[in-house]
Amino acid sequence: MKNILLTLLFLPLINFSQNINIGGSSSQSNGKLLLSSGIGNYVESHYKARQTNIDLSLSKGFRLPIGYYIIRIGAEYSINSINYDFSQTSPEYTNFKSKGNSIMPYSEIACRLFQLSDIFYTYASFGTMINLENLSYKYDNNIFPQNELDYNYVLPFFSFGAVIRTNLFSVVPFVKYQLDPIYFETLNELNSYDLNELISNSGIVTGLNFSFAL
Repeated sequence: MKNILLTLLFLPLINFSQNINIGGSSSQSNGKLLLSSGIGNYVESHYKARQTNIDLSLSKGFRLPIGYYIIRIGAEYSINSINYDFSQTSPEYTNFKSKGNSIMPYSEIACRLFQLSDIFYTYASFGTMINLENLSYKYDNNIFPQNELDYNYVLPFFSFGAVIRTNLFSVVPFVKYQLDPIYFETLNELNSYDLNELISNSGIVTGLNFSFAL
């Protein structure tokens, strides 16, 4: 169902787009970590994890009498699984596996505030991201029933940043003001949130995007 939703989201927008970006990654990691087994108690576990991401975004720039704007619409599809193995570290605990898959549509409109050249400009933007995720936990030998849950939220944000771009690399430092995530199981629940409470629980996030062109 989520794959169909992702396809329907983008098909009408192909003609709208000026740039289409497709990216993805797949990685595996092995190691040890500590898991909480109660208040103040932790247990060590071996783990094997695999994560795969596919990202598709469309963007279009246009000029108005009061500035230059860029609209971005995209979505990321993610699958991740982790196997927790207590056989060597804490055999009294049951091995289990967690698996999650999610679609994260996002949209953003940015306005260039100041442009020194094609290499450097600053911008302000606002947008939102929606996380639609299904999580499941399955235990070895089905000792406990499989647990499944949905983890959905909407994350509105305002962002300010600068773009330094050449033929070889790009650097984008930014400051993002995020409202408190709006968690929901059904879309009808979004109407029950208090806007003042979301604003009071908002916060500042800073970051830096850096990439090379090979």
